[in-house]
Amino acid sequence: MSIKNEIVVGIDVGLTSAVCIVDKNLNVLFLKSKREYKKSEMIDDILKFGKPLLICCDVPKVPKKILKIAKSLGSKIFHPTKVISEEKKKRLTYGYEYKNWHERDALFAAIVG
Repeated sequence: MSIKNEIVVGIDVGLTSAVCIVDKNLNVLFLKSKREYKKSEMIDDILKFGKPLLICCDVPKVPKKILKIAKSLGSKIFHPTKVISEEKKKRLTYGYEYKNWHERDALFAAIVG
């Protein structure tokens, strides 16, 4: 029996932030970007889908906001060891729908996590 709530979360933070939630088959369950997306809002959105196995980002130096979210959720963190090119992000997210580069970066983080 598989656990229904096996999710991985990709987060892109900044003035406009994005959250992407995927299941174990890399199906996008949730993708949202918002200007001034608060940490508490992100956590609320994530918890609607379950407890994340991983919180992922697309940059080598994990932003403090992502560290705090992962700690709040008791989740492990995944991050790349080097900077990932825009071309690689576009290539790996090809075929998925997203509205802006914040969503693309969160999606990329979730699917490679």
